[in-house]
Amino acid sequence: MYIAIFITLFEVINFSVKNFLSFKEEVSFTFNAASIKEHPDHVFEMADGRYNLLNGALLYGANGSGKSNFISALSFVKDFAINSFKNKQAKEKIDIDEFRLSTDTLNKPSRFEIEILIDDTKYRYGFIVDKVVVSEEWLYVSHKIKEYPLFQRVFDSDSDHYNYDVNPRFKETDSADPELTRKNSLFLSMCAQLNGKTSIKIIEWFQKATFVSGTNYMEYVDYTANLLNTPRQNEVMLRILKKANLGFSKVRIIKNPMTEEMLSGLPKELKSLILSSNSDALQVKTHHNKYDHLGNVVANDVEFDLMRDESLGTQKFFALLGPIYNSLLNGSLLIIDELDARLHTNLSRLIIEFYQSAFNNPNKSQFLFATHNTQFMDKTLFRRDQLFLIDKTKNESSFLYNIFNMSKFDSDLPSVRNDASFEKEYLEGKYGAVPFDQTAGRNLHIWDLMSE
Repeated sequence: MYIAIFITLFEVINFSVKNFLSFKEEVSFTFNAASIKEHPDHVFEMADGRYNLLNGALLYGANGSGKSNFISALSFVKDFAINSFKNKQAKEKIDIDEFRLSTDTLNKPSRFEIEILIDDTKYRYGFIVDKVVVSEEWLYVSHKIKEYPLFQRVFDSDSDHYNYDVNPRFKETDSADPELTRKNSLFLSMCAQLNGKTSIKIIEWFQKATFVSGTNYMEYVDYTANLLNTPRQNEVMLRILKKANLGFSKVRIIKNPMTEEMLSGLPKELKSLILSSNSDALQVKTHHNKYDHLGNVVANDVEFDLMRDESLGTQKFFALLGPIYNSLLNGSLLIIDELDARLHTNLSRLIIEFYQSAFNNPNKSQFLFATHNTQFMDKTLFRRDQLFLIDKTKNESSFLYNIFNMSKFDSDLPSVRNDASFEKEYLEGKYGAVPFDQTAGRNLHIWDLMSE
């Protein structure tokens, strides 16, 4: 448990987005725990009890409802906060897409805001942006109850300049003029580049938050392999692999110098960049048992290549293992889109239970997983306020709610008791966020046109 003493605690409280991809109106996601009694061990009491935050949540919805878009919104904020000042060139367009299915939102800016808790201090940070300019940006801080601004930045289109209101306590810009911040980059990003302590703390939270696509996860294979190559990490990670019962209990990592032959087919510039980085090509070998005719183990020396011989599900679990380990070790947020793709239900559940265990999650890491696996809609595994749904209005705009508060969100949706069968009622369409009811296939006569 000693590792919890020496790390900074980073927690998410709220996140909201407006006019981005499929989100026309503002939607808000919260890790604030509702005043309900189920699973009190799934709630972190922070800052002397001022905040009670969920350890994680699941995101459900029909295909095309907006689950991945919501995760993309969080990912955009992370990338823009970290990289906008150091990577953006003057007049370079900002890679952002507004809600395109309404005349009200076309060519209008998008709005993002996030509240995070860093140790016992709450920060509320946000910005409004379109493809050309950051029109507003703000950072507030709360010590105990009172909130006050650290900075506010507003673009004046008439003068083509920004109006800045910087709190004297915010010393981040003492060494530079705030006007050095380009229109297409964030003031927070510039302050972090100037070694501003508060800005660096917030950027550090973004850097630690990890986003993994459940269907495009191969970039994390090398990440996991490098962690396994470190003795301290190796023991813990092998324990997890053994628990997953993937058929092997030993892993060997082989490092080979990168060669031009390995990179054949890549553009010349990219090939040169990779070769100049002096990075190694990693091979992951898994060791399987060899048995005699009676089924007795006689050796553990049959070597498989992870990427050639193991199943896609095994490859995915291996790839996810590094981000999971890093998240639990450092108390950071882990977001996985399509958690259950290619994974057996028990493996997905194992990942969830790592975060639900105080022993395995002493540093108060949080998770947000998008999934279609309704078996996790289980009151023995989750609280009602941990199960979020994304649905679409008739004009194809996404909205978000959880099953605890959905009757307050929409009077047509029911109040859900703790003893309800969440999975059954959701699949019956009672909670919304399903593509159609369960009888749709039986009621659709697909050959009618041919008989006419």
